[in-house]
Amino acid sequence: MTNDHEVKRDPVSVMTEMFDSFENFARKAGATEHNAVSYRLNLLWIHATAAILIAPLFAAIGQGGMAGPSFEFMRQIPGAPGSVALILGIGGFILGLGCVLRHKRLEIVGLIGLTCWHLLIVTTFGAAVVGWYLDGSPPTRVPAIYAPVLYAHFAVIMVAHMINLIRAQRVDERYGDGS
Repeated sequence: MTNDHEVKRDPVSVMTEMFDSFENFARKAGATEHNAVSYRLNLLWIHATAAILIAPLFAAIGQGGMAGPSFEFMRQIPGAPGSVALILGIGGFILGLGCVLRHKRLEIVGLIGLTCWHLLIVTTFGAAVVGWYLDGSPPTRVPAIYAPVLYAHFAVIMVAHMINLIRAQRVDERYGDGS
């Protein structure tokens, strides 16, 4: 029994509206996914480029550039700063290559390299800060107290990128990569 206020609609019109709504939804979802991928690639390109540019600059500081108190523990690493810069440069190169090839696993490997570099900086600079504090905090040899937190923040960003790439890789493996 129909209510007097109900308007009877043509079933074909109802289905057409439903399909139009679904098509609009799918179009918006596709655009959103495209924007998310573009945004991710842009960020990864920024990280790769920065790593490739920073690595030789970091190596160029030489042993003399590591005379400050922040580098107290890094000076103990064989070949530093060049060996430390190599980690960053290789990670940036691999990340950039992964971006060019649009290969998520390669991007993850590059991000692992960048994360290792950031954690190495966190550890060595953090140890310098702790050593300075335990030594009574002499005002004449103050290490960069902010540096361990700054580089820890960058390491967390790299890990967040890796988590997102792993999730995207799982989606690609389950549903196909859309190509």
